[in-house]
Amino acid sequence: MALTTKERDALPDSSFAVPGKKELPIHDAEHVRLAHDLLERTEGLTGEEKVRARERILQRAKELGIDTKSWKAHADTALDSTVILQAMALNIPDTPGHPNKHPFKGILTRIDEPSDAPPGGSGGKRVILTRAAAKKALPTLLGMPIDVKRNLSDHDVKHKVGTITAATIEGNAIAIEGFLYAADFPDEVRHIQSKRDELGFSWEIKNIFVKDANADPMVITDCTFTGAAILYKDKAAYTSTSLAASAEEITMTKEIMEAIEGLGKKLDDTKTELTGRIDKIEASASKNQEEALKQINAGKEHMAKIEPHAAALESCAAAMEKDGIGGHHRTGHVKALRAMADHLRASAAMGKIADSWPGYEGFHASSETQTAGNNAANGGNAADPAKEKELSELKDKVSALTTQVADLKAKAASNTQDPGRKTVSPQMNALLARAGITLPQDGGKLSQVAVNKALEACNGLDPRTRMEIKGQLRNAGLLEAA
Repeated sequence: MALTTKERDALPDSSFAVPGKKELPIHDAEHVRLAHDLLERTEGLTGEEKVRARERILQRAKELGIDTKSWKAHADTALDSTVILQAMALNIPDTPGHPNKHPFKGILTRIDEPSDAPPGGSGGKRVILTRAAAKKALPTLLGMPIDVKRNLSDHDVKHKVGTITAATIEGNAIAIEGFLYAADFPDEVRHIQSKRDELGFSWEIKNIFVKDANADPMVITDCTFTGAAILYKDKAAYTSTSLAASAEEITMTKEIMEAIEGLGKKLDDTKTELTGRIDKIEASASKNQEEALKQINAGKEHMAKIEPHAAALESCAAAMEKDGIGGHHRTGHVKALRAMADHLRASAAMGKIADSWPGYEGFHASSETQTAGNNAANGGNAADPAKEKELSELKDKVSALTTQVADLKAKAASNTQDPGRKTVSPQMNALLARAGITLPQDGGKLSQVAVNKALEACNGLDPRTRMEIKGQLRNAGLLEAA
């Protein structure tokens, strides 16, 4: 019985399936049934309003003791007269054709309608697939597999027995069709045929977004279909349609997904920044290594060039020392010659060829005496015969020493053999003592490893000084070959 405007206005908002708009009154059994029949045809309602209205209609019908089992079947049958199967049924007709293609068609799921029971993976909450989400995800059904568990009680994604080839939205349902692999799975196909009146579909989805993960039912606003399963109707979440939703990622909201994507971008940016820093460090290290190698190679070349001259200086010093010549402890020729050899080697180790010697402890060779002859030449008194004789003897000695020095120089210049074991300078002895290195005795040699370890442990020694120390030890024959 239709309500008058006055009667409608007198009803409270709670007596309508859409309280905010006072649409579809449900105050008595007759109007509850009418509201159910008119819901899909009522204009001006959003998808969510229709979902909520359907919930209120079903709840009110339950309160009034109305039997609703035939409602959806009646509505579904009226959707499309060309649909062969009944609601909640899976029809697999016996049609001739490809030996490995057995056709099927049926209703996959309902849209804008809450499930009767919580599907697997939903955390105990019912779900609603909105029409907008269904339309967007519909193309993802094409080519997806159909799986079946041998006892038809659940999903089994590893046991795929068919393929979905078509999907359409018909009223509040998604209809699909395709074929089963009859030749590959003959036992499964025969079993499905024998039980077809008891079977239905269960859909499988991923990439799920929900409006509110805490709501019950949860409203699915976006998803991707990954397949479907064939199973018994009583195993389904949608008992009225024989369909169940498998939503293993159902609790992941859009906000969480956006946060994860943002975090992933930050991680990528950080990775790019760190990679850039590492590249710069490696480039700098490579450049420093190249410079160090250049310096080492230059040092080797210079050392090879000056070594014969440094060795000659040390040979000359050794010969003079043996004959008791120039042995003054501070300004002696022996000490000066060895200091000059050390200076040549140190400069070469640092990549330079020395062109002058700064002197040892400020000492430079000089003449501190004047001869009597010079005094006479400068207007001094003439020397007596005894002094002249003494002067003559001195000149002879000087001449003899000059000849001896010349011979020593010639010998040093022609000496190409290893002069044997050499000594190190006092400065070098001081550096070795500082590093805790004791020179070996009786012809022994220091280990390369031991020397490197001692020099690295000695604070304050820069790389060049370490190289100079090892160079002198090597040239003195005191260091093992590398």
